[in-house]
Amino acid sequence: MKFASSWRYPGEVVWVEMMYITDPAVGAAENILVTAEEIVDPDIIKSDPSRVAITQEQVTAVVECPFGAHPSPLAGHYNRDNGYYLDYHRRTATQEAFNEWADEWVYDVENRDEYLEQIDADLSITDPTVAAEVQYGQ
Repeated sequence: MKFASSWRYPGEVVWVEMMYITDPAVGAAENILVTAEEIVDPDIIKSDPSRVAITQEQVTAVVECPFGAHPSPLAGHYNRDNGYYLDYHRRTATQEAFNEWADEWVYDVENRDEYLEQIDADLSITDPTVAAEVQYGQ
């Protein structure tokens, strides 16, 4: 299972995107393997524990994986890679064409660094936004 943005605090997982799939997906899974854009200091998680959505009892493993949501966007981290989606659509019209694409982007990729080297797009956030602070219970 993969979440677009996750942080871990001794087994507790918080995320920003894709929240609508959580309960059914977590409930159906034997093992929860979380990929996190970044693993942050526990004080960040403690500052808003209401956003903890997966508890340590449910998590089998967590790995920090920057750009792990690619080609999807991740708010505050990087933009959507539209070129990647268009290339995928253009190049995968047949099973044979899909197999060639999958070899290039999945099977023949040695590791995560090699995958990231293949991304030929500037996905930088040009106008970062920050949500307003919320004072719960005050």
